Amino acid sequence: MWGATTSSAGQNIKARADQWPPPVVRERFRQAQTAGDSFVVSAVVVFELHYGAAKSQHPQATEARLEAFLAGPLDVLPLDEDDAVDAGTARAALERVGTSIGVYETC
Repeated sequence: MWGATTSSAGQNIKARADQWPPPVVRERFRQAQTAGDSFVVSAVVVFELHYGAAKSQHPQATEARLEAFLAGPLDVLPLDEDDAVDAGTARAALERVGTSIGVYETC
């Protein structure tokens, strides 16, 4: 994923918000940026990162780091109506078979 032309910083990147971004992410971004790669992140991930920053032990400092990260070489992908419909349908289907997942993990 990181060696591709476009990389997605998604929900598989787990870190405490007050340590965002973790060193491994910073290094991978540095390497990919040097290689000329581009980055995308979904609007849902941006929401979750801001939520985590607000709940962190040092919300102002964490929010400042998050804003600096988001100002970097990445584009935020919007969540449009079709995406919302797909996410709702997927979540309902998974719940019907007993696989409950978080509200924001279907996007």
